[in-house]
Amino acid sequence: MPFRWGSGDRALVIGADSQIGRSVCAALVDASLHVETTTHRDYDLRADPRTIERIAAGCACAIVSAGATIASECENDPVGTRAVNVTGTAQLIQFLSSLGIFVVWLSSNAVFSGGRPFPGLRDPHDPTTEYGRQKSDAEHLLSGLLDRVAIIRLTKVLSHETPLVREWLSALHHNAPIQPFNDRVLCPVSLNFSATAVADIARRGIGGVYHVSGREDVTYADVAAVLATAISATGTSVRPIASHSAQRSTLFTGKYASLDMAETTAALGLEPQGIGDVVADIVSPRRTAEFSRATPRSV
Repeated sequence: MPFRWGSGDRALVIGADSQIGRSVCAALVDASLHVETTTHRDYDLRADPRTIERIAAGCACAIVSAGATIASECENDPVGTRAVNVTGTAQLIQFLSSLGIFVVWLSSNAVFSGGRPFPGLRDPHDPTTEYGRQKSDAEHLLSGLLDRVAIIRLTKVLSHETPLVREWLSALHHNAPIQPFNDRVLCPVSLNFSATAVADIARRGIGGVYHVSGREDVTYADVAAVLATAISATGTSVRPIASHSAQRSTLFTGKYASLDMAETTAALGLEPQGIGDVVADIVSPRRTAEFSRATPRSV
């Protein structure tokens, strides 16, 4: 049964200084909701969650977008990042739920190995990275709260601010070649698309697990080629390479990165996003820029 928003109800965004946190804040404001925020400077997920009870009081919904999200950091410091992504996250959400607050939490397609395409909402987890294992363990800890908690698994979120995309755009605009991997996959969604979906689920107030995914699995080289075409870069600017020949590596080596959105589409009317629309949002980030101007108010 969904909760009902009342007059004057507020939403709380935890991790409002993250890229997606800022965007979700603005999407909620666009929906005429009053938004309270915390940032990493004033609330640490390892802290006692009771420290944010004052700001949480009176909020109908909370969106938790904070956490240790860099996969390499999770591999290098599994104990420290687990304290944030599993223990701290679960304690915070359990506490917020105990206050009667509907909670939206952002998980990841990394709970799956990438060994099969389009895993469904109830398919068994089989993560292959420490980041994926932490997201999976946190999901299990929250599984008994799905009447008051929405878990959203996202595929790779891209925007013009994503470091790799920013690097590509800078090179392409200067007619310099880029070397994207042609043997590593992703299933991208844009920042605008994902933030709008998160805000919509928060406003609907219906618990459960949701998938927000791109329409197809593509390689990094595929994304780069569409991006180069969109900005009219020269045809020789994209020079795909195999990942083993590069200095940097990717932790995710699965064959697939997609998620099955059939049930989410049925519930929300939200269709998976195609690569053309993802790139259009990247190169014409009018909406994303508006999100960025919604500066979070620290507590």
